Amino acid sequence: NEEVRCGYTVTKQRKEVWAVELDLLQEFMRVCNKYGLKYCADGGTLLGAIRHHGFIPWDDDLDVIMLRPDYEKFREYCNKHEGELTPFRFFDRHNTPDYPYTIGRFCDTRYQMVRNDNVPDAGQGMFIDIYPHDGAGNNNDKRWKSILKKKKHLMALLGCAFSKTPIPSKSNKLLTPIRLPIYLYSHFKKPKYFLDKMEALREVYPFDKSKYVTCIIWDVEVRQCPKEWFLEYTTLPFEGIQVKVPKDYDSVLRDTYGDYMQLPPERERHPYHGYRLYRKED
Repeated sequence: NEEVRCGYTVTKQRKEVWAVELDLLQEFMRVCNKYGLKYCADGGTLLGAIRHHGFIPWDDDLDVIMLRPDYEKFREYCNKHEGELTPFRFFDRHNTPDYPYTIGRFCDTRYQMVRNDNVPDAGQGMFIDIYPHDGAGNNNDKRWKSILKKKKHLMALLGCAFSKTPIPSKSNKLLTPIRLPIYLYSHFKKPKYFLDKMEALREVYPFDKSKYVTCIIWDVEVRQCPKEWFLEYTTLPFEGIQVKVPKDYDSVLRDTYGDYMQLPPERERHPYHGYRLYRKED
């Protein structure tokens, strides 16, 4: 049944999505707990755990953080035991050729994703985003700023490589002479080239020697976060189950959202992911 949370109507369909996401999360946690792998809620999932004790009412996915060493162990386990995990499966660029992201996703393959853009779905289905955190150095030095600048350029070129048209519909047509050669260059190189360049950024700072960590391979806006934030955890209720969160979650959330207990304006309370998910026929 529908219910209203924070002025937002949560539909029966959204609740059904949440139920599948929770099953997926519990399978992910089962594997991690069995093999002693560290993880914690991140982004909207962490915010939802603190502010709503569950999903943000207008959110529709789950986010977790794993430090690189644990992430690699989880990836290795999932690839080795793929048959046993069915219908759940770990997706990344190394086990799925047309997978379009640098981060991995733990997915329920009984569902089909239909995207609103030109990025391939690669058979993912329902998913949890897993953000591997790599070394980010020890201070905000010139090299860090150079990495962020390079990453921004790579992401822009990657977006062009996936695009079907050199000029977005809302763009200034006067920019056509500039955009066209960039579009042609990105299509000549293809997405894999830029994804490889993005992934290489994670090797700039050694993880063990870094005071700070971040998911350098994802998104334009990233910040150096103290590694100690992700070394100790506590558990909190999330839609009736217990999830791990950083012990100092207040610092993590303030760094990301500022006054995180303040609800956004009503006009911003809506889903923002560009896809739909369907249950496949048995």
